[in-house]
Amino acid sequence: MKNLTYKITAILCAASISFCSIPSSFVYAQEETYEEDSISVDTTIKSINNEGDIILNITTEELRNKGFSVGDEVKIVIDAYDYSKKMPFVVTDSDSLTDEEALINEDDYAALSVAKGNFAEDSGLFTSHFALFSRKTIWKDINKNNGIGTAVKIYLHEKGEYKEQYEMRNPERTYDRDDYSSDAKYANFRNVTAGTIKPDILFRSSSPINDDLNRADYAREKMEKYGIKAVLNLSDDEKKAKKYIEKSGNDYYKKLFDEGNVICLALSYDFDSDEFGQGIAQAVKFMATHDGPYLVHCTEGKDRTGFLCALLESLMGASVSEMTSDYMQTYKNFYHYDSDSKEFKYTKKNYLNEIFMDIADADTRSELKTIDYHQAAVDFLTVNGVTEAEIENVVNKLKETDTAYDEILELSLDDSNVDEKGRLELGLQDNAIATFTGEAIKPGAKTMQINDTYMYRGRDYKVSYSDNKHAGTMTLKIKFKKKTEIYQSGIKKATISYTIKPKEATSANIEVKLNKKGTKIKSVKDLDRNAKIKSSNYSYDMSSRVVNFYGDYTGSVSF
Repeated sequence: MKNLTYKITAILCAASISFCSIPSSFVYAQEETYEEDSISVDTTIKSINNEGDIILNITTEELRNKGFSVGDEVKIVIDAYDYSKKMPFVVTDSDSLTDEEALINEDDYAALSVAKGNFAEDSGLFTSHFALFSRKTIWKDINKNNGIGTAVKIYLHEKGEYKEQYEMRNPERTYDRDDYSSDAKYANFRNVTAGTIKPDILFRSSSPINDDLNRADYAREKMEKYGIKAVLNLSDDEKKAKKYIEKSGNDYYKKLFDEGNVICLALSYDFDSDEFGQGIAQAVKFMATHDGPYLVHCTEGKDRTGFLCALLESLMGASVSEMTSDYMQTYKNFYHYDSDSKEFKYTKKNYLNEIFMDIADADTRSELKTIDYHQAAVDFLTVNGVTEAEIENVVNKLKETDTAYDEILELSLDDSNVDEKGRLELGLQDNAIATFTGEAIKPGAKTMQINDTYMYRGRDYKVSYSDNKHAGTMTLKIKFKKKTEIYQSGIKKATISYTIKPKEATSANIEVKLNKKGTKIKSVKDLDRNAKIKSSNYSYDMSSRVVNFYGDYTGSVSF
């Protein structure tokens, strides 16, 4: 019903008053004009809350009765402040994009809000100061008035313009366990092992005490199974947590709570706010003084939990692909998203990138192409008051130490020895990279730390390996992307060789079986690998009853 005829400017009106006459079938609304039977409502400013949302004197139910629907594009006009802007009409500001102004529901009233921002200040309409005595934010417009009672006009600009966006940001799930393939997926419960995080130390889940999603019992069973010792509750304050604990009857959680092994943070969804950053810092400080296994949860285990887990994964050197895989698993669990679906791609592009941008303090998505996420996580925590010693303590608590080799390779590269084609040959390194395990050794398969900067496979470099499964000398070849600083310094490719040591054979890890007559060896087995050892790796002497190892193994074992 909108008409895109533009109003005649004041300059033309001065030249000829006849040109100023606007047809009576139209009413003025800034640049656009709307037909008289267009849907619109008049209201006023009711109040402004501490978060900067401007509450209007009209309920969302009244708006719906007038013909407005969630997903419509509306136009807000406040003549007193010379303000006019189009925006989505949605339920909460999380239904809109970051920094996008929106008309939302605030305690049943329509309100002007901005996702992860402060509408009153971000729009330039009001300034604020905090009154210590009343513990409230005082708002003033340019005329030093509080704005209450100021006229506001709401126009229905485009029916259903934001309906698809709203539906994408509000996917449907069921509350029936039978619709899910496992208890873990239903409860969104899983072990987080990205980067150098060791298995069975960090878990994430939907709430084990708030049963609004009908999942609390399933999450409780899992946290008991994995012996959770410390809980980071990101959604509830202590009062609310106590109520949920009592109602749910989760005695395991109650014991942890009573012993001081649960921290309740009641975080908002405003990831780039000071309060959220400080809350995340408190969570990490809590981890530094409490032993795992840890459980991180909010209500769904999706957004706030997703942020903290992505931050910890970044800290532990996880690659972008690992963090993406962990975050998007929630949407596969809850909503049965397929990786090729438009819903999956929308979520990955918007929600996850918003988290990455907040961790890295990036203004644009293009900045993420060169971000060192490990350093970004350290900076985020440091700015919010976490000490270097506390960060180191958390890293040590989470870090995998019992591995065959360090998957995140640390290299120091010097461009002084680069040839004319940008190739750097580092030769055979003094220290062995690993001991034979029977599996391919792939240092840098996901992440590398080069000259103290974390780089990520796919985004920053390509890597290939040769002779990397058996004891001997393996070769690693790295090809850097043109956008990286290392490439721009002149190093385009690097080749490095490492030694893979043979495994020490002992009576504890080797099993020798003879034939029925006991005249010769039938098989030799590596008990650690639960695999037979090829005869090319050993010889034996029946008279001395000794097996001598070589190739992938070293040492001797008596039988």
